[in-house]
Amino acid sequence: MSTSAAPPTPAERRRVRTILNRLRKRFGDLTPPRAVDPLDELILTVLSQHTSDLNAERAFADLRSAFPGGWGEIEAAPSQTVADAIRSGGLANSKAPRIQAILHEVREREGGYDLASLRELPDAEARSY
Repeated sequence: MSTSAAPPTPAERRRVRTILNRLRKRFGDLTPPRAVDPLDELILTVLSQHTSDLNAERAFADLRSAFPGGWGEIEAAPSQTVADAIRSGGLANSKAPRIQAILHEVREREGGYDLASLRELPDAEARSY
């Protein structure tokens, strides 16, 4: 048995439009969040485990700064060197080898460090991948 909400009435639509217009007037138009590269997002997800967003973002910036050669340089580096770069995010000795394993797997599957094709997949398929 399927239960679905009744469509909004004209009065409800007007009320929502009024609220939306007030919000726009007060805060301006909504700016959608920037699109993040899927591989960046995956690495940020690992870095965010058991820490704050601020610390994860700092560790990500430190990682990219320490390895200007990109993902291949990070994958090939000694795990301890990667751990040192992400230390500000916490659990660096655990996260570094995981990040390197992810990078290895992506390179093996994709022939490079690019997961942009995931954007074209339905959410369930992207999660499964």
